[in-house]
Amino acid sequence: MEKNEYPKVVGLNIGGEKFTTRLSTLTKYPDSMLGAMFSGRHKLDADRNGDYFIDRNGKYFHYILEFLRDENVMPPSGTRDRVLKEADYFGIKPLAEKLRRYPPLFPDGVILDNLRNKVTDYLIIKEKIAELSTMDVIENSEIHCQKASFVYVTWYTTENLVNGREYQTRFTFEDVVSSWVGSKLNVDKTLCVYSDGYPPDIAEFYRVLIYDLASDGFVLSMKNHYRSIPNSYI
Repeated sequence: MEKNEYPKVVGLNIGGEKFTTRLSTLTKYPDSMLGAMFSGRHKLDADRNGDYFIDRNGKYFHYILEFLRDENVMPPSGTRDRVLKEADYFGIKPLAEKLRRYPPLFPDGVILDNLRNKVTDYLIIKEKIAELSTMDVIENSEIHCQKASFVYVTWYTTENLVNGREYQTRFTFEDVVSSWVGSKLNVDKTLCVYSDGYPPDIAEFYRVLIYDLASDGFVLSMKNHYRSIPNSYI
C-alpha cells in the first residue's frame, strides 16, 4: 500500500478556519483518529491553497490544537462541552478524560453519562421521542396551528409482582397502555420503555432525557399523566 507523505509543517483548513502546525503535533497520539489521518495511511483532500481540509468546527478545533501543543492549556469553561465533542471525534482521549474531570462537565457530565448507560438503547429511546413529537405537530397542523406536541413515555416490566405473583392481564397490551395514557387515541404517540428487570430511578431517567432533548433544541415541560391500573386488570 502506498504511503502518503506529509510535510513537517502542515497547513490545515478546518471548516474554513486556517491553522498551521507541525506534523509531530498532529500525530502526538498515534492511536487517535487525528493521528491516523496524518499517519500516511490515508489521503486527505486539500483546498485550492494546498491546506488539508477537515470538515469540522474550526472554532473548537483551535482548543484541540492548543492542548496538543501544551497539555496544561484548558479551553474556557463555556466551551468545554463543545470541545469535548471534538475531542471525542478526533480521538484525543487525554483531553476528553481531562474535560470530563473538570467543571462544568464534572460532576454533572459523569452523572448524566452513568444514567444514560443504565438505560438499554437510551439513544434510540431519545430519538424515538423526538420523532413522535415531530409527527404529532405535523399531524395536528392540518387541524389547527399547534406548535406543541404531547408524547407519552411509560416504563414497564414483565416482572412486576403483586402479593408474590406476576401480573396476569386479561387485556391486550394496547388496552393496558390506553389505561395509562387516558385514551386509545394516545397510543400511537406513546413510547413504552421496557426496564428489562432493572428498576431505574425514573425521575433521574427523565432528568437526563429532558437535558439531552433540550440540547437538541426541543423546549420541554414534563407532566405526570400516570393512572393507577384498576384491579380488574390484574
